[in-house]
Amino acid sequence: MILGRNKFAMKSSVFCASILSLALSMSVDASFVYESSRGNYDWVHGASSYVNSDQFIGARFTVDQPVTILGIGGHFQKYSGYSGSVFGAIVSLDNKSYPSISTAGFNNLVASSVFTPDWGKDFLAPIDATLTPGTYAVILGSGLFGATGNQGLTLIQPDRVRYSNGDKISWGTSRNWYDGEVRIRHRILLSDSAPVSAVPVPATAWLLISGLIGLAGVARQQRN
Repeated sequence: MILGRNKFAMKSSVFCASILSLALSMSVDASFVYESSRGNYDWVHGASSYVNSDQFIGARFTVDQPVTILGIGGHFQKYSGYSGSVFGAIVSLDNKSYPSISTAGFNNLVASSVFTPDWGKDFLAPIDATLTPGTYAVILGSGLFGATGNQGLTLIQPDRVRYSNGDKISWGTSRNWYDGEVRIRHRILLSDSAPVSAVPVPATAWLLISGLIGLAGVARQQRN
């Protein structure tokens, strides 16, 4: 009798572990349609640039075939005073022009998203945009679309930049656009994968409930 109970306990443990492992492993790895830079972050000499209502940071890029964008964001740094929400926007451009801003926001806006980023890692917020071949700008900032925060977009140190793509642009207190560094050091991201880092709580709960139902069935078989 004790041996049977031990076998049942072992089966139960294995089954629960399998359910939990499945719940934790179900995530979506982002594939980047656009990333402005790649490199090692130097936390000793780490730095970042303000993203707020007085400074927008973005990059121009081109696509040569239709693509769906489901995630927008970048790499943000934790620092005293950084808090609140920022926006990510995709704007259609004519050739290599700058985005046009009106009192209502961006002209030729394709899509936007408002989010409060996690710090110290790549962060993606949900967005839904379909891009046709052409030239675009991806812009991070605040003061539009209901975003009111002040965040820091991480700067990769110049000697640590391993990859850069696109023309970085900024919009500052002068209320004019200007070109940024030739080598883009901010990491700005667009992804064609939905930014899901883990199974949502309801889905996890359903997996656990299914596991408990399975355990009840095993127990009934043991009693029979």
